[in-house]
Amino acid sequence: MNKLIDDNFKCGTVSIVGRPNVGKSTLLNKIIGEKIAIVTKVPQTTRNQIRGIYNDERGQIIFIDTPGIHLGRDKLDKFMNQSSTSTIEDVDCLIYLVDTSRRIGQEERFIAEQVKTAKVPVILGLNKIDLKKSNS
Repeated sequence: MNKLIDDNFKCGTVSIVGRPNVGKSTLLNKIIGEKIAIVTKVPQTTRNQIRGIYNDERGQIIFIDTPGIHLGRDKLDKFMNQSSTSTIEDVDCLIYLVDTSRRIGQEERFIAEQVKTAKVPVILGLNKIDLKKSNS
């Protein structure tokens, strides 16, 4: 009898979270090798979770691109934040993407507090380091 699935085949989920416009969608597109998420300079373009599946001989990784977590106050902002923060506990791993060219403020601290509650491994991704101004 032929097995359809190898016993060593693995599958996991990884959520990509961070502030608006830190490069979450760009990262997803790069990992998957296809343009599946919109990339623009306009904040809050991603309004719902977008999933991309990476495949190789070892297994699959389902990456979840989330809306940017921010300090919005209206119903749409709360919906998008809930869409992002709900993935923190529902995945096998978390990528917390930070834009190093922006100052750390109240919004970044809010996200860091959310990420601290994660009971899964967290990978800190530093993006836009080429835009960081040097102190010399």
